[in-house]
Amino acid sequence: DREVFGWQTLFLTHKAKWQEQVEKVRSILSRNWKSIAQQNLLTAQIETSSGETLPGGLDPIAFKGLRGKTLSDCNEKQLKVDSANWALACLGGAIATRYKWQRSKHISSYFAIFPTPQNISFGEFREIKKRVVERHELNHMSVETSAAHYAVLLADEIRKERANKRSDAFRFGSLHYFTLASAGQQFKVTAGGNFAVNNLVDFALKGEHLDKVLSTWDYLFRVGSVRGEEEVAEAITHFVMHPSVETYEAHIKAFLRRLLRSGVKEENLYDDKTLLEAMRYAETF
Repeated sequence: DREVFGWQTLFLTHKAKWQEQVEKVRSILSRNWKSIAQQNLLTAQIETSSGETLPGGLDPIAFKGLRGKTLSDCNEKQLKVDSANWALACLGGAIATRYKWQRSKHISSYFAIFPTPQNISFGEFREIKKRVVERHELNHMSVETSAAHYAVLLADEIRKERANKRSDAFRFGSLHYFTLASAGQQFKVTAGGNFAVNNLVDFALKGEHLDKVLSTWDYLFRVGSVRGEEEVAEAITHFVMHPSVETYEAHIKAFLRRLLRSGVKEENLYDDKTLLEAMRYAETF
């Protein structure tokens, strides 16, 4: 399923041979499934002399350029992990990561965004991710803005899933993100970070009128993806990622300037109740 699995981008540096790496993952997991099922693989064996190197589409620190023949032979020792944990990491990365190709006049790149699930079944995560990806189609000005928008959509879809099925609270850890920019025949990491997305998820599950709050934030990200409205995107990104009274006020001011410039439909405006919820988000963390 191309909407759920990102194998080709995960093994970006292997170019046309990415399918060989997928088969390698499948083979390793097939040989070790009993130990994995019994949870005997608790600690990864990390060293430099043997094992497998995590692909750059999963771990930007391990990103070293193309894994193939070049005109010169430049080598350096890399950290390696035992094959079973390497295969598990690749499987998790292919399932969880959202890879989005961004095109601009100056540079083309992939935005890699992946949450770390802590308490959710595979089937539930698969459906939630599919719905988030369908809504996460915009070209944002930065990977941080793209990640913040993804986080809002993820929290909203988890809120809907919880309301419909009355499941236990889904939990996530951090949402990691980085950019893989095209530079000739290679891709280089240009930016990255992480966001404690579970705070936003808890906020979405515990408050009232959160459907309207998250809808308004989604609208601000959409407005901010349009040329000339970058201020709106920057303000809502900083508020979502770094909630505080200061970032709350900055995003409200940017929203008001947008309202005075072009107007905003009533369904995208805060009302008294949703404004109080947004203030609660600012004051909680």
